Amino acid sequence: MIASTRENIAECRKTLRKVVSDLNLIPRFSDESLYTKPVTSETFYEIRRSKLVIADLTYYKPHVYYEAGYAEALKKPVIYTCRSGYYVKRQFDIIHSNLIKWEDTEQLYNALTKRAAAALNI
Repeated sequence: MIASTRENIAECRKTLRKVVSDLNLIPRFSDESLYTKPVTSETFYEIRRSKLVIADLTYYKPHVYYEAGYAEALKKPVIYTCRSGYYVKRQFDIIHSNLIKWEDTEQLYNALTKRAAAALNI
């Protein structure tokens, strides 16, 4: 059974937070900030100072593609994730990118921890 949209987002976010924290990094989510400047400029600021970007494609979110593209242009490691059953055909510009498809948060945690550690050489 697939939980509701709100539950999926919450459980995914909790897992992403744990992975990033376990790697001794500070997790930041673009929709949780209280910026006074335009959100795009603040999001780009955070991406520029990030060591790693995780782009979850579980629901079709065009802004995620935009932000991930910006991170890739800056040569930042970008990890794409998507919950199985919610997979939407990836856009042509990232079709070559490796995607972590996950069934549950334990699977997401394990795969993402390994991928992030490898991307950061830790």
